[in-house]
Amino acid sequence: MKVLSKVVSLLSTIEPSVMLSGVKKVEIEPPDLVIYKSNDVLLARFLVCREVDYSVHEFSEGALKELVESYIALLNSLPQGVHLHLVKEELDTSGLLHRIANEILNVQADLHNVLEESTKVRLNIKLDRLKALYTALLDGKPFTRISLVVSYRVKSRNKDSAKSVADYYESLIVSSFSKHYGLRLSRAARNDIVQILLSTIGLMDKPSISKVEVEVERIAYMQPMNVDEAPSLDRLIILGFEKTSSHPVGVKIEDLYRHVAIIGPTGRGKTTLLSSIIEQIVAENLVNVVVMDFKGDLKKYLPGKVLDSLTPDKAPINILEKPAEMENADWRALVVEALAYASGASREAVLKALLTIESEGKRGFINHYHVSVLLPFIEFLRNRADHSLLISQLGKSTLVDVGGYGTVFQNAYVSMCIGLIRYLLLNKKEKLQMILAIDDAWRILQLKTLTEIVREGRSKELGVIISTQSPGDLPDEIAENTYNVVLFGSRSKEYLEKAEKLIGVKGDLATLLTKLSIGEALYVNALKKEVKVIKTYPPTTLRNTYQASRSSS
Repeated sequence: MKVLSKVVSLLSTIEPSVMLSGVKKVEIEPPDLVIYKSNDVLLARFLVCREVDYSVHEFSEGALKELVESYIALLNSLPQGVHLHLVKEELDTSGLLHRIANEILNVQADLHNVLEESTKVRLNIKLDRLKALYTALLDGKPFTRISLVVSYRVKSRNKDSAKSVADYYESLIVSSFSKHYGLRLSRAARNDIVQILLSTIGLMDKPSISKVEVEVERIAYMQPMNVDEAPSLDRLIILGFEKTSSHPVGVKIEDLYRHVAIIGPTGRGKTTLLSSIIEQIVAENLVNVVVMDFKGDLKKYLPGKVLDSLTPDKAPINILEKPAEMENADWRALVVEALAYASGASREAVLKALLTIESEGKRGFINHYHVSVLLPFIEFLRNRADHSLLISQLGKSTLVDVGGYGTVFQNAYVSMCIGLIRYLLLNKKEKLQMILAIDDAWRILQLKTLTEIVREGRSKELGVIISTQSPGDLPDEIAENTYNVVLFGSRSKEYLEKAEKLIGVKGDLATLLTKLSIGEALYVNALKKEVKVIKTYPPTTLRNTYQASRSSS
């Protein structure tokens, strides 16, 4: 109240007969400023925009007419005496640039001193990432931050009556801003009110009110879109760079626990983006990442010695021998689901065949026709199991390479690996801090075990990154729990229809999808309700190849 008393005292020296006539007392009762006068009470309520809630439909340029119409509707719905305050502030990135420059020097110094090849690879990946960030911040458009404050006045005979009317107006205003603009207003705190008052009369230069980052061009729409945020160096994974502003677009490791879907036709850049994400995670040693590589494509893009490679030959599975860590019933359920999914047979048929083999051995194939359902998995009956190695590797950064094996075998082996992750890791009490990345994930997206991991993983800090060809590949339960989507372009009408169903892309954005070049994509953050067109960030191997080709040309 000392600050408020000083403000009132200062104002009284200017023109007391006009400005403060009849004012007996002024109090701050958040979110209100209450002014007691001789015969009545004047109450000013303050609301602050702390977050935005946009649907992806509202990001098309063709929505301008709808925007203007919604603005008219907003003005018509607001009560008299509403004030809108926009405070513009440019975000200074010089400190961040200085920090990145220091990090670059430190990494270069480490490279001169290190001898181990795998460490050199990780440091080179980190150095490339830092240089890309530095260039993007230096050459890209400036960041601008906006504070939005809504205030209105109510006059009544007493404070309780004034607050009651203010509450009614608040519900009307909050609903209007949310409906027409996707702006979530909340009640101002005491400190917010003081800073608003001081900045209004020029006693404070930069009030520390909640801000959201926007592009300069967006300010004209009077809506602080949460489009661009200044990147943080800590635990950041770069997905790409915003096409028009060149601002870095990335996610924190914590955001990956809300899962990522990378979707696009063959040849558009899905696997290269997935490789880039994996190598950044490994290079920074942020968390463990287990990679399922069906065709061996990821292995080609990832630098050597970045990840341990595991093949079915190195870690064979025998479906009749359970791991020591599991109960018989749990192992049998895991095997039945994996084999039934891979073969298309019913679980009942697979279980019946397994029970026959367990009791009669190989003679079961001769004596009972129903056992033939296991013939595609004969290797899993002959192998001498090394489950301890497999389980050990699945608990740390590993690439599971099943390239070169038959499709049914691949699907079964990967399904059992995912089943082991589900059983052994999610049953732990501690947080896992782990990422499961799957290329060509369409092959196992209907696997019940994978759905369970996606549904339960966030609470255990186990994130899933899936790369697949069509928006329609994602089952509803996986789609509902996936908050980050990277959608590459396609001209297929069916693809666009499925994209609209998945994330609501239509209109101008749907048209844009047909025009995206190779390596360009829409990034959709369902949590922040934001959409960006990005040029995806390729892995080190492709960047080096591109730079070498430019140097030779």
